[in-house]
Amino acid sequence: MKSITLGWTFAAALVSLTAFAKDPLQNPEGEKTSVVDLSAVVVTGAYPAPGLWELTRDGKTLLIMGTLTPAPNRMTWTSERVEAKIAQADLILGSPGVVVGADVGLLRGAMLWPAYQRSKKNPNGQKLQDVLSPAVFVRWQGLKQTYLARDNDVDRLRPLYAAKSLFDAAVRSAGMTDESLVDPVVERVAKAHAIPTRTTAVRLAIADPKATLKKLNAIQLGDQDCLVQTMDRLEQDLATMVVRANAWADGNVDQLKALPFIDQKEACKRALVSNEIAQQQGITNLDVRIQEQWLGAVRKALSENDTVFATLPIAKLLENEGVLAALRGEGFAVKVPE
Repeated sequence: MKSITLGWTFAAALVSLTAFAKDPLQNPEGEKTSVVDLSAVVVTGAYPAPGLWELTRDGKTLLIMGTLTPAPNRMTWTSERVEAKIAQADLILGSPGVVVGADVGLLRGAMLWPAYQRSKKNPNGQKLQDVLSPAVFVRWQGLKQTYLARDNDVDRLRPLYAAKSLFDAAVRSAGMTDESLVDPVVERVAKAHAIPTRTTAVRLAIADPKATLKKLNAIQLGDQDCLVQTMDRLEQDLATMVVRANAWADGNVDQLKALPFIDQKEACKRALVSNEIAQQQGITNLDVRIQEQWLGAVRKALSENDTVFATLPIAKLLENEGVLAALRGEGFAVKVPE
């Protein structure tokens, strides 16, 4: 079966939204619009980032790099020590997430592209003013003027995609990037040392993508809350995002533990998976499935190799009850980077 990663609304967005997202900050709709005055400055130059979590059991070693986004845009990761560790691995595991596939060829996939592009927009030519409550629209206008003033097309997007555009623009304005600084280094080391890689992502197959897209293009997703909580985060957490990014750059694990973690993505995922179409495609219980898939991939990898390298969002590594607790329960000794 040929598999292509088509990005129709609930499927493609899941790829970026489902990396063990934590519960978002809940705030009432209609609070006053405010833009945070950043008191912290994003670091630039060379920084170490956190070292590796080392898990050992029965002569087997699992090395985990804790990743973070947003991260400082102009930071250079001095990764030599970590690279030397990665080079010792027998296998590299990919990050957790979702891969969406469909039994279609490249030509048919290209023909579906226009329908996918339409699925990003509100049905029936509606704009955000037509689908948002008045209070939410006022907040949106204020933040749009700050971060997306020159974007004349964003008001035609569904709230879900407008939220992503707004978040990305705000992150850039604060000197950060939502792109991974770790993945390119890992890929380079894997290639240089001929280390095999293996995906840990949950694979979802979409039946009849043409009909699915047609249905999606005709419905609302109930995704206003995704935009609301994205605006909440930008109004209340942008300065902390800068502090968090700097702490990650400096490898300060203790400071990262002390900082609150807010993530608006849960509301966005909820909009994607709670509609009838997603349910019909079997897109349910994704957080549980992603974590179990990752743990299963780790178990299999260590049964076949002595040293395995993996990456995880650092928020998952800092949870009291999470993947590290699960692996401790299976007899692994855990060494935290200093």
